Amino acid sequence: PILSVSMATASRLLWRDPASRHTSHISDVPLVTWLLGLLWLLPLIFLNEGIKVSEI
Repeated sequence: PILSVSMATASRLLWRDPASRHTSHISDVPLVTWLLGLLWLLPLIFLNEGIKVSEI
């Protein structure tokens, strides 16, 4: 995750056009998207643990 965040930050800084009037903010992402992204982690943890137990 740290590498992904650093790559995204570097990409944004390198490819940003200061003359552009279009700006995006974190509040532009809908709340449903944030909830799905965060709540998906819970079933994913159980899925990964189930697979790990079945492989042992």
